[in-house]
This record gives sequence, C-alpha cells and structure tokens, in this order.
Amino acid sequence: MQESVAHVDFDPLAKDPVADLDALLAAGHRVVRSPRMRGAYLVLTRREAEEVLTDTATYSSAYALGGPVAAGLPEEIAAQLPGFLREPVSGVVDADAPEHGRLRATVQRAYAGPRVNPLAPRVTGLAEELAAALARHERPDLVEHYALPLVHGVMGLAMGVPRDMVEQVAAWAQDMAALITPDTPLPDKSRAAGRLREYEEWARGFLAALPDGHEGALGVYAHGDPAAGAEPFTVANQLNNMLVHWVAGTVTTCHTITTAAHLLLTDRALWEQAVADPETVTARALEEGLRYAAPHRGLVRVTTRRTTLGGTDLPAGAQVLPILSAANRDPEAVPEPARFDPHRDSVRDHLAFGTGAHACVGAHLARMEGRVALTTLVRRHPGLRPADPDSPPPLLPNYFFHGIAHLPVTGLTARSATDDAS
Repeated sequence: MQESVAHVDFDPLAKDPVADLDALLAAGHRVVRSPRMRGAYLVLTRREAEEVLTDTATYSSAYALGGPVAAGLPEEIAAQLPGFLREPVSGVVDADAPEHGRLRATVQRAYAGPRVNPLAPRVTGLAEELAAALARHERPDLVEHYALPLVHGVMGLAMGVPRDMVEQVAAWAQDMAALITPDTPLPDKSRAAGRLREYEEWARGFLAALPDGHEGALGVYAHGDPAAGAEPFTVANQLNNMLVHWVAGTVTTCHTITTAAHLLLTDRALWEQAVADPETVTARALEEGLRYAAPHRGLVRVTTRRTTLGGTDLPAGAQVLPILSAANRDPEAVPEPARFDPHRDSVRDHLAFGTGAHACVGAHLARMEGRVALTTLVRRHPGLRPADPDSPPPLLPNYFFHGIAHLPVTGLTARSATDDAS
C-alpha cells in the first residue's frame, strides 16, 4: 500500500497546539502523520473522527493506553512495578468487545445518575468552601486554589476514598499517569513505579475492607451490582482503575472548569450575562468551552485491517489518533469554530467526551461538578477579573491533556465574618 498522507511536525507540547491544529484544518488536511506522535495517523476532521470512534471492528482500542505498562518500559524499571501492574489489567478504554462491554457495565453503574446526583449538595458545599477561601491567598489562582482541589475532592466523594487520603491518592494517580505517558523521562518513571508499590500495599488493604453496599464507585468495582448486570473487577483491575479513572476524571474536569472560567472572564459582556443568569449561562459556557478547547486530545486506535479514512490509505496495524480538539473546531462541522459563543445552537454537539462505545462514562459527573464550580464562582465573586488581562494564561504541557496551568485572578469579594470564623 502506497503512503498517501501528509507528514507534519505537530507537537502536542507546543505553546499553542490548538492554533497549530486550526492551521492544519485551514489547509484542508483531514488525516496527517506526525513523527512526534510516534508516527500515528492524526485524524483532524469531525466526520473522520466519528468514523474512527464508532467503528470498533476496524479501529481497535486495545492500544489506547499504550499497551501493557511493563512492555513499554526498560527491564530495570519494569522490575520495580507493583504486582497489580504485572497482571493483565484494563482501564476499560483499552478493551475491545466483548470484554469492553462487561467492564464498562461496571464502571457505568459506578458513575450513573442515581449514584452521582445525591453528591450535588456536598459538591456545592466544597465549591463554596474553596470559593470563600480564594481571597485568603496572596495571589489567588483558579487552578491551584479552586478547580484542582475541587475536582480531587469530588473524585474522592464519588469513589468513596476517605477525605484524609484524597491528596495521597491524587499523588499516586499522577504516578500512574507518569508511567503511561510516552514522554515522561525514565528516571521519573522509575520513581513513580517505586511509589506505586506503596500505593498497592495501602489499596489492597483498603479495598479488601470495603463492605458490600459501599456507596462509592470503588464499592461497585469491588462487589459489582448484580441487579444492574455489573460484575466485580479482579483485585488488580480495582487497583488499576482507581488510579486510571482518577486521572481521567480530575485532569480533564479541572481543565474544563478553568477553560470556561477564563473564556468568560476575558469577555466582560459574557461574564456579566453569567452574573445575571448563572444557571443558564455557565452551563452553556461549560459546553462551549469543551468544544472550543477539548481537555483531552484523544486515545489511540489500531486498525484491524487495511482501510481508507478521509482519502488516506491505512495499513493494518496502523496507530490512529482522533484529535478531539481538532474535530471540535472543524469548519465543516462548526460555523466560526475559533469563536467562543455559549449561545450557539446545539451547544452540546461536540466530541469532548468522545462518542460511540467508548464515550466517557464520567460525563454526567464532570458536567455536574463543572456547573457547580462555575455557578458558585460567579455568585460568590461577581467582580472577578483576570490578574493578568494582557497575557494569555500558560498552558500545561501534556501529551494527553490540554488545559491552563495557572489562572491568577483579582476582584474577589471580601471575606465575610462567617468565612473568617470557618
């Protein structure tokens, strides 16, 4: 099969990768290859991205997280891995049918509305606590002091992790992310593997003690839910999914919240609309922010046969990466895609949560905490403004995710006596 695809030097760690993707789309590219992305075929357009995401027979997800962790590491680092990563494990996103359906049924039950919706008052309480505390920081940062602790706290609630262990589990989750991220330096992977041995010791004891009927997602992982057709995970999969899903559910949601907040804050008219009608405007801004700058780039698929995608011939065994942020800004699918407009028709019509069999099972939770985070922020601090209005906030360089690293703000409402007492 003759190569018929453009080769481009797309860098996911560039200063503004979304602008680079816009330029590729403007030049008419649908599928390209990038040596920086290990020679993967990058899918840029909405139509082709949907084709890849929905045709699971042609595009396998078995390599979505890079394959077995040990296989991607030098022998001396692989030898340091904890026992659960030496067993066959799956983060669900890296499984094909029929295994995928069995695993997904359990995860879907763990984050279904009946389990997520009752958390809303506690999520709101945590958001109000963090919003009130913003003014106590010398240089308040919506990433460090608001969105990040909020999403970790919410994930702790959703999973059923004790509050005094949330910070530690979050750190272990970052160690897992470091292991499976291709560009993590090997010394950092070695240290992460060592720390995950400590995680395994704690988690095995914690999960073994979870009672049947435990309200958190970890209870479903451990015991299943026979009435809903949700089977329990193996112990290795319980340990693996606690960390994989923690990363997936916190990094993306933090980026979602801060991206939407930044876009509202930089358009004063939109911010004032949000102040006047927080429930409506922030919900729409959250969705438009997901489209405008998708927090997750996408996961690799591997072709199971020779095929053609967007006019490009693909051999069997090719790595194919649908770039969600590009598909969401495809001018064939979205009018004026580079314009942030929460009042668009069909504001939920985006691929930030994927589509098809592997669509994000945590979307309901992410949307709930995102809406709570933004409405609480607007109501508590209606005079909020960017501290550096003339400088775009720096992006956090990351192979898998896209989001703001720091978002300093000013214009905070003064603390009340109640806040001081707390």
